[in-house]
Amino acid sequence: MAAVDSAGNVSSQSVAASANTNAASTDTTVPSVPTGLTATAVSSSQINLSWSASTDNAGVSGYKVYRGTTLIATTTTTSYANTGLAASTAYTYRVSAFDAAGNVSGQSAAVSATTTSSSSSVTGYTVSGTITKQDGTPIFVCITRLAVGRSDEVCCNIKCHNRHFKFTNVLPGTYTVKATRQGYLYGSC
Repeated sequence: MAAVDSAGNVSSQSVAASANTNAASTDTTVPSVPTGLTATAVSSSQINLSWSASTDNAGVSGYKVYRGTTLIATTTTTSYANTGLAASTAYTYRVSAFDAAGNVSGQSAAVSATTTSSSSSVTGYTVSGTITKQDGTPIFVCITRLAVGRSDEVCCNIKCHNRHFKFTNVLPGTYTVKATRQGYLYGSC
């Protein structure tokens, strides 16, 4: 490079300089829209969200979580726990995916959930049914225990009701009903 003044005098050439420019990002493909969004109120102040993973030609980097129209979180997983909410209040959520190049998908379909009342207490669920033979004829048994999972057992101290049983105030889970014939003990509580 050389400089020229108003009289037309030209300076000597400067020292050569070089520079490189970064190639423009060629990824313009947006990730797929997240699907299967669910919202579950788990307390008076928390709603849990989960959804199916999006796909992208270069890989999904994460997800943006919106409550109403407000971005409330960015996460790299397909679930999010929204805490600090008001009791007995309905909330609406949407999720979008983004990739490393900054491409952002459209938002998922909206889902809503309502937090529980702060004064409500969880009393549990009821497990009930009737014991019969395979042909449907009655079996007169006394239901004495409700087994939780494989080994833990909850003693339920119920009376015999001729093959009908009802356990109340149990937590969510998978249970196995254990019965004995009337007049026999199944063990002690």
